[in-house]
Amino acid sequence: MKKILYKTSAFLFFVGLVCPNYVNALEYREGTFNDAQEVEENFPILASPNVVVAAKAECVVEKETVIDEAFIKEKVIEQITIADDEIAKDQVDVVILNRFFPTVNEQEVTYSLSGAFSQNTWDSEEFVIQKDLKITFEEVKLTAKPNTVTTTLGTKDNEYDLYTFVQDVKLGEQNLTEDEYTVVLKDSLPTDTTGQKRVTVQIVLNADNSKMIDVQVPINVRWGNSIAISGEWTETSTRRIVSVLTLQAGPSLSMEPGQGASSLTYGSLPTFGNSIFSTVSFYQADDLGILNLNLSPSRQFSLNSKDTPTQIKEAWNNEIGERASIEVGDIVQVWHGRKTGEKYERAWLYFVGNEYFSDDTSGLNDVYYEVTEEGLNLIQLTTFSTTEISVPIYTSESYFDEHIDDLLDSKGLSNVSKKFVSYPDATSFGKKEAIIRVEQTISSGKKIQYDYPVTVLVEEGALNLSVPQSLTFDDFTLRPEKQLVGRNSKINDLSGLSIEDSRGAGLQGDYALSLAMDDSSLLSQYVVYKDSDNAQEQFLNHSAVPIFNSTLEDDPNAPSETTPLQTWDSKSGLFLSIPANEPLKAQTYTGTIKWTLTAGP
Repeated sequence: MKKILYKTSAFLFFVGLVCPNYVNALEYREGTFNDAQEVEENFPILASPNVVVAAKAECVVEKETVIDEAFIKEKVIEQITIADDEIAKDQVDVVILNRFFPTVNEQEVTYSLSGAFSQNTWDSEEFVIQKDLKITFEEVKLTAKPNTVTTTLGTKDNEYDLYTFVQDVKLGEQNLTEDEYTVVLKDSLPTDTTGQKRVTVQIVLNADNSKMIDVQVPINVRWGNSIAISGEWTETSTRRIVSVLTLQAGPSLSMEPGQGASSLTYGSLPTFGNSIFSTVSFYQADDLGILNLNLSPSRQFSLNSKDTPTQIKEAWNNEIGERASIEVGDIVQVWHGRKTGEKYERAWLYFVGNEYFSDDTSGLNDVYYEVTEEGLNLIQLTTFSTTEISVPIYTSESYFDEHIDDLLDSKGLSNVSKKFVSYPDATSFGKKEAIIRVEQTISSGKKIQYDYPVTVLVEEGALNLSVPQSLTFDDFTLRPEKQLVGRNSKINDLSGLSIEDSRGAGLQGDYALSLAMDDSSLLSQYVVYKDSDNAQEQFLNHSAVPIFNSTLEDDPNAPSETTPLQTWDSKSGLFLSIPANEPLKAQTYTGTIKWTLTAGP
């Protein structure tokens, strides 16, 4: 059968419109020729639009890449269609016909594709298509793209997974896995202040260390979970943070120089009255899992007012270390010498969470945070309010227990218990202090305690005297000699006179009782007092007569009651002294006795 080559300009024009980068397509029947010129010289050109091959006309490859039939079929040929039907690449044969090397880094290849197609059910024809390909060889390059990295204040260089800093690491067109390259920092990450930063990392190919690339990586340094300590105001409305405590993984706490309205080399709070303007304290639980926040902290760091933020950071590193090692359940307290609104009408301590600044101090100088797995958690136990109450003297402890909520408002927090660890001294009047201990179970299972001093106003007690309504003397008959008439023991109730003293410690029990008759009654001329059988008679109408003295009580714990008249007997107490042959009428005589109770000796 005669070998005929079909080549049409119409076909070439069609391919040029659809695939402008593809070389001209040549179709053969039953024959192989050395080149296109030989085909042109021996066979007429006929039109046949049945076979269309889409293939690259040029490609760039790495040096030492093998250009063979397999490479052409896999990397160069993109699509083969016969009568508008796509066929698989494995249904054609590829043969390299010619190679030419214009330069050391270039190669021109002529290759053929051959196969068969059917125009109808009873006729099958073979085809051969010849194409040209230009190949440029170049040195293989290591490439990579940066990943934007978000980090927090105080993060150390060795705490990063540097492989997350880059993406799409390739050697030429080949994607590399992390075990095929190494990422190293070329300079330290600047995480002592927040903001947008850049850092350079270097990627080195493990198989060939001479292949490397530097990548500039954007770094977004954020506040993280932090406590910000404010410093001096310097003619600006921007808060000036001089030091920042940031919770790190581990967990641990780092301190970084803050940033704000002034230079980091300016004194932190030079106008403050004391040398120390802020402290950071750490509390750890005892063997029973109790943290008493009123006890001395396990560690404490002081911030000097005249030190710059940079000097404070250096002092922290010297005293605490780069990181303060802490545990979940520990408590961190930060105290500032100034309160919110004190000078410049702003806060001096801030908590930063999710990049939001908040004032958690509740108007106090200090704030407490629990260290949790999620971050620093505000402890409200130290922010409860107290109220002064008034109570009668000698109020019982059980009364205080029942009214503990009147003294301390715990804001309805759950898992909070209150108890007195020191009751107010209600044995004397005046303002008295007591201590209420509040305890709460925190998320770690540990218990924190905080002691509140509360004030109780103990009201004054009283010194009270109750006297009998009457005293009756025995009936008597006038005699020629003097006589002493006693009291009627059947009628008089001597217990009717009582002294109640509730004045409390320091006063209670110290008083004196006296009697007098300063009225103009006839009876007043005869009433006398004797404190014993042989004692001299003391007339009540001359002056007040002391009849009872009491001494100061030692440590009274309740009101006292005394009935002095019960000590009177037939030889002591009040009597009527009737002179001999006194001209008295047979009648009832009355008069008024004045009982005087005097506090003190």
